[in-house]
Amino acid sequence: MFGIGARVCLSLSLAMVAVCGARADEPSSIGPLRAKFPHGIPWHVEFSDSAGKSLGAIDMLITAENGSSCLGGMNPDGLRVEFVRKDNLSPSLSTTSYGVAKFTGDKIRIDLTGGLCDAYRVMDGQVAADGSSTGNVVGFGMRYSKDLATYRASIR
Repeated sequence: MFGIGARVCLSLSLAMVAVCGARADEPSSIGPLRAKFPHGIPWHVEFSDSAGKSLGAIDMLITAENGSSCLGGMNPDGLRVEFVRKDNLSPSLSTTSYGVAKFTGDKIRIDLTGGLCDAYRVMDGQVAADGSSTGNVVGFGMRYSKDLATYRASIR
């Protein structure tokens, strides 16, 4: 049938199709969400402490616009996050006027502090196929790091 060289070439060709089929700036988890929500991905996020007590909620819109963050690794493909409504949000989860989200495969990282440097509030989690997400929120700066909350996000 096929010689070793032909199998290697076929394997490489299939790998190239798989790699070339996905744009580097459009990781897998965000593509279907952007198609379904072309004007921004609407998330309702509920925060809880380690005992399960509510720390408030945020309604946010993950836009297609570029967002700028002081946090390394978020630029240049970070997306601007608009905070639409905050409901009884704990002071420990302070935000700035906007946030920045970055999707990598089925993972998401959201810098809740946008352009503020050295006093970060960051959500890290997994994105499910339906667009929901769960994960942790950490606060950190020049000389500290602290687990602040867990979160559960759903499409609204």
